Amino acid sequence: MAPLWDFSRGQFVGVLSALDFILILRELGNNGSDFTEEELDTHTISAWKEGKSYLNRQIDGHVRALPRHLIHAGPYDNLKEVALRILQNEVATVPIIHSSSEDGSFPQLLHLASLSGILK
Repeated sequence: MAPLWDFSRGQFVGVLSALDFILILRELGNNGSDFTEEELDTHTISAWKEGKSYLNRQIDGHVRALPRHLIHAGPYDNLKEVALRILQNEVATVPIIHSSSEDGSFPQLLHLASLSGILK
C-alpha cells in the first residue's frame, strides 16, 4: 500500500494498493503503445481511482456519491473503532494520520492499519 498525497490540497487523498498498481501497468501494457507521450501525461492516479470506483459501483450495485473521501483514523482511536471503520467502509486498509497542528496542516502518516494486523 502506498498513500497518495495531493500537493495542491496539502493532504492525503487515498491509498494505492498493489493490485491498483498491477492493473495500471497491465492497462498501460495493453494500450500503452497506442498513447502518445502527451496522452500518457494526462493519465493520473486520481483518474484511475475514479474510474475504478465507477466500475465497482456498476458491478456491486452500490450507489456512492463521488468523490469518496479518505477513510482514516487517528493515533488515539481504539482498535475496535479502526476495525469497524475498515468493515463498514469496505476498505482493505486505513491510514493512521496525525497532525500536530490544530488546523490539520502538516499531517504525518504513522501507519497503515489492516484488519489482519489488528486481529494479530
